[in-house]
Amino acid sequence: LELGQGAVQGFDIVAMLQTLDPAYVGEGQQTSFDGLAGTFTIAGGVLSNSDLKLVAPSLTAAGAGEVDLGARTLDYGIRPTALAAEDGTGGVMVPLLITGPWAEPRFRLDLEGLAREKMEAEVKAAAAEAEARIRSELEKRLEDELGISLSPDPVEEAVVPEALAPETLLDPVAPKPEDVLEDEARKALEAILGGN
Repeated sequence: LELGQGAVQGFDIVAMLQTLDPAYVGEGQQTSFDGLAGTFTIAGGVLSNSDLKLVAPSLTAAGAGEVDLGARTLDYGIRPTALAAEDGTGGVMVPLLITGPWAEPRFRLDLEGLAREKMEAEVKAAAAEAEARIRSELEKRLEDELGISLSPDPVEEAVVPEALAPETLLDPVAPKPEDVLEDEARKALEAILGGN
């Protein structure tokens, strides 16, 4: 489905965003748009949509949800963003839920959903920060306790212990690489565990 200019009758999303009041519904209310597009499927008498895009002079909106054609009910979410700049950036986004029967749909601002999204974003940011901190601590311990330095640049090679350098590997008198690694690992473990 793809439409050019038009209007959705029955509610005014722009007024709802401007006032944070979902009461702009009913006769005489409308949301004018420059473009409306989306795909849908119908299964078991239920129309489902997950990619609604609405473009209007002062807002954009994405939507997803279901319309039960037999029961004539709606369960739909719209994520309108009032545009702050002429280039379409910035603005305020407040999710809107439309539920209930077609004849008397209920509109409400989904402030719980907005709070949940914000909390999820904060949790992701905290997890990323914790992961970076733990990674840094582990890299430092590897270098301090085992003498292993991980390269910050993937193009660079990791620091190779002197005993494993290529020129040493060709020396017939030099210890075998596995012996050197075993010896260094033993020394590191003794240092960590406090052995002699």
